Amino acid sequence: TWGGVPVSLVTRECSVALPDAPSTKPDAFPVAAGPVELPRAWVSPSTLEGHAKHVEFFPLGTRLNVQRADMNALGQAVHGSLAADRPELEPAVRRELAAQCLERWGQRGALTPGELVEASLRLRAWVEQQWPGAQWRRELAVSLRQADGSMLRGTADLVLELPEGFVLVDHKSFPGGLEAAQERAAGFQGQLDAYTQALEPALGKPRLGAFI
Repeated sequence: TWGGVPVSLVTRECSVALPDAPSTKPDAFPVAAGPVELPRAWVSPSTLEGHAKHVEFFPLGTRLNVQRADMNALGQAVHGSLAADRPELEPAVRRELAAQCLERWGQRGALTPGELVEASLRLRAWVEQQWPGAQWRRELAVSLRQADGSMLRGTADLVLELPEGFVLVDHKSFPGGLEAAQERAAGFQGQLDAYTQALEPALGKPRLGAFI
């Protein structure tokens, strides 16, 4: 009796249930086929493959006298020095900036600060001869949403902007000889093309050239 009302009860003893036999009929709803490979969320231009069919060599001077070095760290030091150097600075200030870049990447002695400044001078002389009046955009961040949803994101070392277009320059440090350097330079076509895909619509101008 519950609250003055008689209620009928049925008591059953529980027992272990036997497993259901697999069904031979298809389910009413689609069944997932398994993991699906999706596009990467972020893509770095430096990871993209591509090989140029032709590489033209422009010597800017004698090769730098690289001593024993961690080439990856030295490359970062060279990047930093070329990005920070400015022609309007006093020579002593330019050498000090180069020295700091080498020091912070643990590459003091791999190159002299004067050699890094000399590399910057050679680069500027070549650019001013080829594209006088170009606007220098150093360490320019670029990004592009690709058709598959991936976000292309990277930093272009140097973009030379002109009224009629732009020129890409990517800095690489390599200890090999000329023939090996030309072959290696050809392998960065994918990276340069990726920057181009992002910059052409952003700047509204075509690429006039790409250099390593």
